[in-house]
Amino acid sequence: MPLRHALPAVALLALGAPCAAQTLADAKVCERAIVGSDADRVALQRMATTRPGSGPGQFGAGCLSVIVSQWDSAAAHFDAATKANPQSSAAFLWVGNITGQRARLGNQQTKLQLAPAIRDAYARAITLDGANIDAREGLMQYLLEAPPNYGGDKAKAAEQAVAIGRINAYRGLGAHLTVASSQRDQPATERLLVQATTQFPDSVIGWANLSAMQADAQRPAEAFATITRWQARRTNGMFALFSIGRTAAVTGQQLERGEQALKQFLRGQRGPNDPPPANANHRLGQIYERQNRKADAKAAYGSALKTNPSLREAQTALDRLR
Repeated sequence: MPLRHALPAVALLALGAPCAAQTLADAKVCERAIVGSDADRVALQRMATTRPGSGPGQFGAGCLSVIVSQWDSAAAHFDAATKANPQSSAAFLWVGNITGQRARLGNQQTKLQLAPAIRDAYARAITLDGANIDAREGLMQYLLEAPPNYGGDKAKAAEQAVAIGRINAYRGLGAHLTVASSQRDQPATERLLVQATTQFPDSVIGWANLSAMQADAQRPAEAFATITRWQARRTNGMFALFSIGRTAAVTGQQLERGEQALKQFLRGQRGPNDPPPANANHRLGQIYERQNRKADAKAAYGSALKTNPSLREAQTALDRLR
């Protein structure tokens, strides 16, 4: 399972001074530090050194271990945090997170051995604090991915999505999308994406994913119409430009418009949540291929690989053109 707190677009809470127990605010500090917040790293170091044997001290040390990818050390610290304060939902949340990360990096036998601990840690975190959305998302993901004989249960995963929605409508919609996608329920997924464009029109979640789904289904007129409605709101303009290019590359329609949109995207001021330049260059290469502009396509794929050498699709395309 992926490390849950590598994900963006979550509500962040402020950190107070180290207290007698880990709180969900501390869990968010851990999350922010992992994605690069220097101030939160300093706060974690203070938490770890002020009372090194305490629950908060162990929790802070666990987060610092995650930052440097020392998974066994992180697991030991978070386990110690739960023993120091068995009423801490945040500590059990991170036991689930780090155990899931260790399972993801291990072989199949390791995954199966660690599976019950992942489930139980998230369940305990929820029992201690039913408003712990991250733990509910972690348990939901576990229920979707685990085999039935290890507690996998898609119906129970859907129940967690409902519970998340009662706490936070936006996160709940995302949870329902995760459930529908895991079940390959295309009609339900599309209905939820349409709902997202109306319920949360200033978020990319509906517009970008709905247009991509329509493009992948070779419904270019619908995909471009979705993007046009998106652009009319004047939000997330750079992402919308990328989506125009992606739609053109995938469907072969409006290629010149797609080319110009991607060039504008690559020249513009992109935000941290916009697609990376490598993805745009890859889509530009696809457009050039469709236009039989082999040299331009090779250059675009090469540019994609310069910034992201692991982009397999671009490497495969470049090899094909050589």
